[in-house]
Amino acid sequence: SGCTEGFTVSRRLLTSVPGSALNAMFQDRNAHMLKRLNGQIFVDRDPVAFRHLLIYLRNDRTLPRLLDPFAQSTFETELDFWGIKSKGEFMVEELQEILEKVPK
Repeated sequence: SGCTEGFTVSRRLLTSVPGSALNAMFQDRNAHMLKRLNGQIFVDRDPVAFRHLLIYLRNDRTLPRLLDPFAQSTFETELDFWGIKSKGEFMVEELQEILEKVPK
C-alpha cells in the first residue's frame, strides 16, 4: 500500500488553523470525504514533512530549526500545501492590515 508511517493526532490539533485546508479536511461536514485505510484515516503526504507539520502545530506554530535544507524545503512545501502560514507571516499581514486602516 505504500503506507509507512502512522500518527495519532487529535482533531483539535488538525483543525487548529482556521482557514487552512487541514482544518477544512477534518470538519465534521467533510468526514465522508476522508480516505480510510484499515480503519484509519489516510493522508497521502510525505510522512517526514507531515511529522514536522504536526510538531509545528503542537508547539504553538513555532518554526522548527531544520538543519537539512531539503527537510526545510519539504516542510515549507507542506505548509504551503495545507495553506498554513507561519506565525511570523501571519503577524506581518495583521500589522499591514492595521497600518492600512490608520489615517494618513
